[in-house]
Amino acid sequence: REIVAGACGSVVETAQAHGLTILLAPVNTRVDHPGVLFGMTEDAVAVIERIGSSHVKLLYDLYHSITEREDPTEVLPKVAHLVGHIQIADAPGRGEPGTGGIDWPAMLKLIESVGYSGPLGLELTPSGSDTAAALAHIRALTG
Repeated sequence: REIVAGACGSVVETAQAHGLTILLAPVNTRVDHPGVLFGMTEDAVAVIERIGSSHVKLLYDLYHSITEREDPTEVLPKVAHLVGHIQIADAPGRGEPGTGGIDWPAMLKLIESVGYSGPLGLELTPSGSDTAAALAHIRALTG
């Protein structure tokens, strides 16, 4: 963590000068990315807190968090103040919402309840070839 914090911290001044935010994204080690530096949300949070800059934030990816067996209802409220962006995909399978086992109405309410009002990124593998239908389904979930 110390080495990563040093490396990320070394570019904070440049990010600040250009009005940029550095996002640290933990990704799961169980299915998609064995051996990565940040498998758990707490790993990235420890580095973000060590750096201590508003120009370094967490990219919280619901799919990766759940795949690592984290409980978003416990994790997200604790780290919401550090979140710079949220990405979503269903789990298992990394498809669009509605193709796995995530309770999307509950997860979207959770995201709203912690005060996140930014965009939701869709980092997923579509289950079909109809992008318009997939996007319509996701929009319907957001009500």
